[in-house]
Amino acid sequence: MASEHALIETDIINDFSNFENNSDLKKKLSELFSKFETLIIDFNESTKKLDKLTEEIIKINLLLNSISLELNSKIVKIKMVDEKIQLKQISKMCIKIKNKSSSELHEIPINENGDVLVEEVNTIFKNAVCLSYPTRFGTIRVCPKKGNIFTKPEDGWKAREYTVHY
Repeated sequence: MASEHALIETDIINDFSNFENNSDLKKKLSELFSKFETLIIDFNESTKKLDKLTEEIIKINLLLNSISLELNSKIVKIKMVDEKIQLKQISKMCIKIKNKSSSELHEIPINENGDVLVEEVNTIFKNAVCLSYPTRFGTIRVCPKKGNIFTKPEDGWKAREYTVHY
């Protein structure tokens, strides 16, 4: 398109130097107007094509946004399902507790928040104030009562034996 403009400009410059009378000038101006009209028509068609392309890009962006929202929604749903599965797994878990003077083990459930409730322990062991367990280093670690729960060990409620203390 740019090379056409350069050719037209060159034609105008060359042709104006050759005018001998008004009729040549009129003829040349008529040709120029015709070329100008063609350029305007080409420009309008290009603008229409560009407008259509812009509309298509907008449609594509809307579709991509819709897909993105749908994917985000599905990710959230998957996370929610995963959290529900984890909560169900936690709610089925129990810890094993024994009295210091007995080797009899009792299973106490861990609630959906991953806590051991004081009232659950007190149903079997009245007035419990803390739980303890042996570490791999041969020491005893304590899980004190804090409000209505026993403090969770740093590594969570593992499959180990806990001793109740009064």
